[in-house]
Amino acid sequence: MTVIAVGNQGGSAGKTTFVVNAAARLAEFLGCSVRVVDLDAQANASHWLGHALDPRPAADQPQGQPTVSDVLFTGAALADAARPVVDVEHLTVVPARRAEMEGADVTLSRILGGEQKLRMAIAADPAPPAITLIDCPGSLSTVTVAALVAADVAVTVFAPMEKEAGAVAAFEDTVGQVAQAYNPTLRLAAVVPSIVPGGGGRYYSDVLDQVRDGWGDLVTPPVRRSVRVPEAYSAQLPLSVYAPREEVTADLAAVVDHLLAAGVVTGGAGAAR
Repeated sequence: MTVIAVGNQGGSAGKTTFVVNAAARLAEFLGCSVRVVDLDAQANASHWLGHALDPRPAADQPQGQPTVSDVLFTGAALADAARPVVDVEHLTVVPARRAEMEGADVTLSRILGGEQKLRMAIAADPAPPAITLIDCPGSLSTVTVAALVAADVAVTVFAPMEKEAGAVAAFEDTVGQVAQAYNPTLRLAAVVPSIVPGGGGRYYSDVLDQVRDGWGDLVTPPVRRSVRVPEAYSAQLPLSVYAPREEVTADLAAVVDHLLAAGVVTGGAGAAR
């Protein structure tokens, strides 16, 4: 079993695009069970994978299937909260509800051992998926710390601009602090350049070169900007289903292949549950 926390220090960098489409690629390519855990209050991964929830708090709705906030705050089991993704065999998502997750950082920080809640839920799963990808909030928060405590490795995604590239170091610093305090084997395992303009340009190539100089082999192949990404999001389909022959779909597949070759992700056919 591999647990991967995917985060960054700012939004709109392609983080959720990577999580959703890497998860779909892994489920399709390896034929093993893959789970997405949506910890982002925007709940974009949940929407993209076909499980956009009623935005009202659960207290204002009839009793239903638990969500990720129930896992964090009431001890619900991850397996009970996981929903199948209709268009991708072996892929499930533990969805987020915006109204519940918008205050999750404050709530979790007030719970004794709150940063351990997700780790405990994963450890308690009697039949865990082969691979879990956690979509962290777009900030370095208590919820992000909980994801890193639960993870085997961390991945960060950045857009090729100076501000966003600078956030890679901040994320790596947080990974180091969490490793020192809670999870000694945790490491930053990959840096994914995303939303890269297809036409290139000296500025973007210079930023990518700077990041490669700093992180070397951790930097994956880039993912180009494409209108197919928001289209696939609106259609609630992974790119491999919505636009299988597009360049951006091939880019994301190349990133996953890079992670497999580097041993960041492990899993095998026949591991589906």
